[in-house]
Amino acid sequence: MNAQKMKAILYSAYGGTEKLMLQETKKPDLKSDEVLIRVCAVSVNDFDLGMLMGVPYILRVQNGISKPKKVHILGSDIAGKVEAVGASVTKFQIGDRVYGDLSDRWGGFEEYCAANESEVKLMPDSLTYTEAAALPQAGALAYQALFDYGKAKEGERVLINGAGGGVGTLGVQMAKEAGLVVDGVDTPSKFDVMKATGFRNRIDYRTEDFTQKSEVYDIVIDNKMNRPIRRCLKVLKPGGRYLVIGGGSWSIFKVLILSTWIRLFTNKRIQLVMLKKNRGLEYMEKLHLAGNLQVIMEPVVSLNKGIEAIETYSQNNFTGKVVIDLAGNSK
Repeated sequence: MNAQKMKAILYSAYGGTEKLMLQETKKPDLKSDEVLIRVCAVSVNDFDLGMLMGVPYILRVQNGISKPKKVHILGSDIAGKVEAVGASVTKFQIGDRVYGDLSDRWGGFEEYCAANESEVKLMPDSLTYTEAAALPQAGALAYQALFDYGKAKEGERVLINGAGGGVGTLGVQMAKEAGLVVDGVDTPSKFDVMKATGFRNRIDYRTEDFTQKSEVYDIVIDNKMNRPIRRCLKVLKPGGRYLVIGGGSWSIFKVLILSTWIRLFTNKRIQLVMLKKNRGLEYMEKLHLAGNLQVIMEPVVSLNKGIEAIETYSQNNFTGKVVIDLAGNSK
């Protein structure tokens, strides 16, 4: 392969994973405040699928209404090694191991990506590349839902809907460390891992409706929004917080519309968690170093199998995180 070329997973039209293409493309050019990173691992997120499908439709305002404005490379959560630095870069040098969330620019599903030096941080020695790539979005969403939005306090009860993915398996471990009690809703195929990571009760969403149960919670973190909001509010204690991370366009629109009214006329709160990139990573690093945070993931070796990995993610046929391992999980 030409030294200035690399492999990347691209798309140029909205749709499912059938729109993705593995092709050779040009290595990114480097600006003065950027670093060039050899991508060693990248994880798959809901945000990737949303951009690919063009939903929620608000994503199309910037990316293109009927089709993407340009051939696009997805992938935000990366871990890798610095290969080159721009002239004004001060934080990093060649050879540094770095990771972070590149969702403002994307470009993780490729062998090399460029990133502003403010978008990534040094990886601790305790993390492998695949572990580091699994943390930024899912871990930050869980951290921010629990502690920034939820203001979680020791002894409170938490329910996570869609608990067997990255947000759930990382979030429950952070919650346990903070002295919270956590129940989770997902499919039975994920129950063993959910039990191992700390969920007290596991609820099968196919046979049980958590909104009809007698248990009430201080915080509900909803990754799926597959139950009506009014029913979800019933399982909140007075002063409870219903925090939305995932859902379709209409569901998210309803959250934005209803949040003010619910706060005005009830003693409960509903909010959409707006991600602050990379916030909470230091907390997760400390937990992992102390042996209190296990990264649950399904690694897929090589970018050549990347489209297959994204399809697995889109079918929800995984537990924890789906990570594309470009470096054989080497340190």
